[in-house]
Amino acid sequence: MKRIKAMNKIKKLPIEVYEKIKAGEVIEDPSSVIRELIDNSIDAKAKNIHVEIEEGGIGKILLSDDGEGMGKEDLEISYQQHTTSKIEKFEDIFALQTNGFRGEALSSIARVSQLKIVSCTDESGGANYIVIEGGKLLKSGIEARPKGTSIEVSSLFYNVPVRRNFLSPVKEIKKIKEEILVKALCHPEVSFYLKINKNPVLSLAAADWEDRMTEVFPDQKDNFISFARKSPDITVKGVITEPHVSWNTSSHLYFFINNRAVRPRFLYGVVNSVFSSLIPKGRYPAGAIYLYISPSHIDPNVHPSKKEIKILIEDQLFRFVYHALKEVFHPSEKKQEDLSQIKKFPETSETKIEKKQEKEEELTLDFQGADLPEEQSNSIDYKYLGTVFQTYLMAEIDDNLLFIDFHAAHERKRYEALKSRADKMETQGLLSPRILNFSRLEIEKVSEQRDIFKEIGFSFYLFGENSIVVESVPAFYQVKDWENDFKDLIHTLNSKSVEPENLKDELLKREACRGSYMSGETVPPNEAHALIKEVLEERFPLTCPHGRPFIYSMSKKQLAGNFLRKS
Repeated sequence: MKRIKAMNKIKKLPIEVYEKIKAGEVIEDPSSVIRELIDNSIDAKAKNIHVEIEEGGIGKILLSDDGEGMGKEDLEISYQQHTTSKIEKFEDIFALQTNGFRGEALSSIARVSQLKIVSCTDESGGANYIVIEGGKLLKSGIEARPKGTSIEVSSLFYNVPVRRNFLSPVKEIKKIKEEILVKALCHPEVSFYLKINKNPVLSLAAADWEDRMTEVFPDQKDNFISFARKSPDITVKGVITEPHVSWNTSSHLYFFINNRAVRPRFLYGVVNSVFSSLIPKGRYPAGAIYLYISPSHIDPNVHPSKKEIKILIEDQLFRFVYHALKEVFHPSEKKQEDLSQIKKFPETSETKIEKKQEKEEELTLDFQGADLPEEQSNSIDYKYLGTVFQTYLMAEIDDNLLFIDFHAAHERKRYEALKSRADKMETQGLLSPRILNFSRLEIEKVSEQRDIFKEIGFSFYLFGENSIVVESVPAFYQVKDWENDFKDLIHTLNSKSVEPENLKDELLKREACRGSYMSGETVPPNEAHALIKEVLEERFPLTCPHGRPFIYSMSKKQLAGNFLRKS
């Protein structure tokens, strides 16, 4: 029988094929070209960066800066692979103070476009230039240009038609704008200018980081809150919108570590943890958070496009940023919230509720919702009208009609009371210690976080491989209530839907909800008055602990308009 010779299946790729594939890892679209070129400009200490694009950057990208420029020798090798001024040995990447370091950006762009670079290192006006196509040098010479560098990228992906066919000018313009805005937020000390098809569309003068944020989000400038925190190893600063302003996407949240734009999941987790009791689930604030740590704690060599970095002190950063935000949004003295932020019916903008006198007493809350002491001089005048649909308290104040979701408001009241006492969580011992069974993974999680569970009132010890023995629980629990909560906390901890630092807060939310008036129940008039007074005078946050708003208003003018009456 004749033996059939096996055909070779593994072949070495031709160098030109390999280079195009590799270039595609770094340069995905016009916005990634602009990202890399801006990084180079900033590393060259540019103070003004001008970008012009045509056909969504597919036809042409022209970037000009006033940076240090390149001399003739540097220019002639700048487009070649693995040429960089940033590092000399691998260990240097752990001390990086620059955006670029691989020496791949210009070479990747050069392999998939027609490229011209003009650069000058002084004020003589004499610049060197090179022209490259498909990675090959076609021409070089001298022409006039002030100090800095201009890079023109034409016919992007002309030699990779499949990639080019996937690009849409309209979509690319949107991504380019976003990329430039991110860079502008990252480097507010730099001026950025953008022209699209020769029309100016963006002009951002150099500013401080707070002013830059309001330039990027001008309609939110009055809603931003600044924060900052510093330690010997970590510095964080930023601006973030107040809780009454939120979006159904996290795309308006920007994070920067050592002036590098990043999107690490754990930082989104920090924001979610802090805002979970202030805004509804699935909603996000807008803002920019700037972190500065030692470069030795970062590994930037994770992704060819530098979109990802590895952070070696992730847990430490989580806690640091969490407490920086918590100091602002959950201060020990309750943040006074302007009643003009009460959500209104969409048809009107006239409603405005003004406080009559500032009240400076510390918030005092009663777990059972008992009557507040009568106050003669500091109270806000209102008229309680009753309950509607066994769900909403209704009150008249000035020329406004208020609706208060009594379950959500009572829940917030109880939550704030529980939280104010949570630093000294009282416990109660169980007459008969309870044995509970869990999976091995859950047991590991519980063991790791035993100190946190002890802090919130649960004391236990391991019993075999799959069991624990609970000896004491928080004092506010009734006999039957604690076990389900304890099990749920462990399950959520294991599924990572709650961070360990938030276990106490999650527990308080559960207890606050359990003891609150429920929709359908009857709220006695004295309890209704107590709740309305606390909402109007004490003014704890106007959302339930899960972020759902509990108060709405309708103006007299709007109501009259519905009857075609003049107010």
